Amino acid sequence: MPWTILRAAQFHEFVLGTFKLFERGPFAVVPKGFLLQPVDIGEVAGRLVELTLAAPAGRVPDVCGPEVRTFRDLARSYLEAPDRQRRILELPLPGKFARVFREGAHVCPEGADDGITWEQFLSETLG
Repeated sequence: MPWTILRAAQFHEFVLGTFKLFERGPFAVVPKGFLLQPVDIGEVAGRLVELTLAAPAGRVPDVCGPEVRTFRDLARSYLEAPDRQRRILELPLPGKFARVFREGAHVCPEGADDGITWEQFLSETLG
C-alpha cells in the first residue's frame, strides 16, 4: 500500500497549553534542558493538503518551526506579560523520553521553516 509520512514539531498551541498547565501559584514549572521547535498549525495543515493531493512519497521532510529554543526560553517569553509574572522553576526529568528532548533528536534546524515565530504566535494569540 502506498503511503506518505509527515512528522511535525510541537504546535505553538500545544506548547502554550503546556505552560498554562504547569503554572502553579508564583511558579511556572518547566522540564530542564528540553529543546523545542514549535511550528504554526496552519503551516502543517497546508503541507498536509499538498501531500494529500500529491502521489504517495514515503517519508517526507519534517515540518518544524523557524527557531530551536529551550523550554525555559519559550516560557520566559510567555511570562513577560504583567498578568503572568511567575518564577520559572526547571525540574530535571529522567528517562529516555526526556533525554530525546534534551539532546534535540526531535528538532530539525536544517529544515526549519520561515514561518511564524513563538513571539509572533503569542502576540497574535494573547494580544
